[in-house]
Amino acid sequence: MSAPASARPAAPSYAAALRVPHARRAFATALVGRLSYGTVPLSLLLATRRATGSYAASGAVLSLHGAAVAFLTPPAPCWWTGTAPGATCCRCPSASP
Repeated sequence: MSAPASARPAAPSYAAALRVPHARRAFATALVGRLSYGTVPLSLLLATRRATGSYAASGAVLSLHGAAVAFLTPPAPCWWTGTAPGATCCRCPSASP
């Protein structure tokens, strides 16, 4: 049986997290820094289309961009991928027995 609602601890919220000292500034700078993740593909598409006049060439450039991002992004650590503690993780040398 579950505990009554009044006995359960309050769920964490974004408002509570943003009340921590300096959290708003860190959140705002991270948000501004990540805006380019959404704008780079669009700018590549428009710039390539304007330079070549071809959406096919734009698609090729975007596929190269996607491949480069996928290839150059570091692998997620085991704690991020949900590998159980103590289990062997193929990407983390420290987790190997």
